Amino acid sequence: ISEFTDISEMVRPYPGRRVALHVGRGVREFDSVVQLEDHLERDRFGNETHLGLLGVRSGAFEVQRVGPIEAVTLAGKQSWGIVRMLASA
Repeated sequence: ISEFTDISEMVRPYPGRRVALHVGRGVREFDSVVQLEDHLERDRFGNETHLGLLGVRSGAFEVQRVGPIEAVTLAGKQSWGIVRMLASA
């Protein structure tokens, strides 16, 4: 995982499942097994989607200006993450 947003992409497709985690915080590392929450979302049409949630939050975020080439690259990465999530659901 290189960015905090990678976590949600990895857990959303697996609501209610138990997963093994290897966590590194600073110099400390540990393993843990947790059960992901099965979060039910309904859209305005009544369609239901189950999403896996881990229950962690990021700290404050920072907005950075990027150039057009990097913006297209970042948009592609985010779009690909959404496609992967939908394909594995």
